[in-house]
Amino acid sequence: MIHPALILLMGILSLFNTPSAQQQAPLLTIDFSLYSKGDQEFGHVAILYYLAQEGREFNGRNVYNWAAQASHQRELSRDTMAKIIDLLRGLPDSKEKDIPKDRLVIVTLRDGNEVKLKAFHCKRLPRAMKEILELLGGIRFELKDVIEFSATGI
Repeated sequence: MIHPALILLMGILSLFNTPSAQQQAPLLTIDFSLYSKGDQEFGHVAILYYLAQEGREFNGRNVYNWAAQASHQRELSRDTMAKIIDLLRGLPDSKEKDIPKDRLVIVTLRDGNEVKLKAFHCKRLPRAMKEILELLGGIRFELKDVIEFSATGI
């Protein structure tokens, strides 16, 4: 089963006019699942943040089997990239199990040859996630009333 965020990611990569053979795996993806529908169920909505190794940032709303909507992209400076990577490396492991689908946030970081996958509840995100999202272009309007950050921790 192909995750809809992966399908959206492939479409995003094509926007960057880079030949497929030269495309690298993303440095970072953050996937906010907004509904309890299955990943490949018509109408499933996810908010995706994507960061390429070269500093290209993209965020958008993906409605499975329908559209990529309200997307934004820009180039980030090396300093901003370094700050994001430091914050990501410091993210704690989630202690939560069985997070409901409509509250699930998946963070995927490629750190060298290692892929780190972390899952969080959208109402209990680590404090560092707020700064990461701000550096990635800001907290999207669809998430403003959906996500919350812990008062303590990173």
